Amino acid sequence: MKRKNIKTQLEAYKKRNNEENLLRDIYDGRIWKENEKFFEKSGINLGLMLNIDWFCPFSRTKSSVGAIYLSIMNLPREERFKKENMILIGIIPGPKEPDV
Repeated sequence: MKRKNIKTQLEAYKKRNNEENLLRDIYDGRIWKENEKFFEKSGINLGLMLNIDWFCPFSRTKSSVGAIYLSIMNLPREERFKKENMILIGIIPGPKEPDV
């Protein structure tokens, strides 16, 4: 929250050009619109998305590691998945991802 322009980025969705019946981002969906008043309360209120992703940390092994992280959905789409805007909350050790 101390980064330059972060508060402006978190509120940029309020000034977006929104065409009726056109879904371009999460802000255009029914669930966001029905709960948008939550984000208008005093202070900064964040919409977070929980993600789990598996990756191979080393190029010469077959081991996988899982990462559990949060994405800040208030940010513009081009900003929300940048490394500096992700919140890592857990790591799932390998050696491989679980079978589903």
